[in-house]
Amino acid sequence: MARGKKKGGGGDDVFAVPAWMVTYGDFMTLLLTFFVMLFAMSTLSPMKFTKVLIAMEGAIGESGTLDGERRPMLPLNMGELEMQKMLDVMGELQVMVDRLGLEKRISMHHDERGLLVRLSADGLFERGSDEFVREGLVALDAVGQHARLVSNEIEIQGHTDDIRVVSPEFRTNMHLSVARAESVYEYLAEEDYVAPRRMRCTGYGAHRPAVAVHRPDDAENYPDEGQREDVIAQRRARNRRIEVLFLRSDVNAPVDIYAPYE
Repeated sequence: MARGKKKGGGGDDVFAVPAWMVTYGDFMTLLLTFFVMLFAMSTLSPMKFTKVLIAMEGAIGESGTLDGERRPMLPLNMGELEMQKMLDVMGELQVMVDRLGLEKRISMHHDERGLLVRLSADGLFERGSDEFVREGLVALDAVGQHARLVSNEIEIQGHTDDIRVVSPEFRTNMHLSVARAESVYEYLAEEDYVAPRRMRCTGYGAHRPAVAVHRPDDAENYPDEGQREDVIAQRRARNRRIEVLFLRSDVNAPVDIYAPYE
């Protein structure tokens, strides 16, 4: 008789399987199932999860029983659903930012006003100008493509640093910040990313910095003058920016609430 075989019932030859291989096969199957479950959880968007909750709301009460009393599982209203949609878009935009390597040029967060996207003015505009740098438009295109996915009104805000602009075109930093906001407005409209009626723009010059340029403890924290100047330059770079605010439709608060980084 050949090694590895044994006679089974009915005269058929059956391969003998070592006991450890059965255990190993079960382990690999469970491991595969575990990773499939992780993948499925990672791709569940907040908006889809919300839709599932709404679908269940009519049948399942807060206690989890079919008691005939229609009580919502979560206190979701239209404003919260709208915010969930913007968070979904925020996640998709973050994926594109990571894929294109735009982490230093685009940042975003959300608060009670809606979704705020910040674009660094360095690399987007020529220095001291409202003219775009061609290579910098990839960041603005990424924002515009995702602005199509929502119908919220958008406020475009221009900001500069505290160094007075020297240009025959712009008398003050305020004029430059407004001109840059208008350039973004026109680009998003001309490229058919956002309908003009959904947008408005304004500029604040250097009056609403994202971070304070000079701090009382700078001399203590950065005793080396060269290092201190580098830190101050980095802060000024953070203040040179365009902010694109996707407004929640249920918020009645003024849209110009000052929300600095720190």
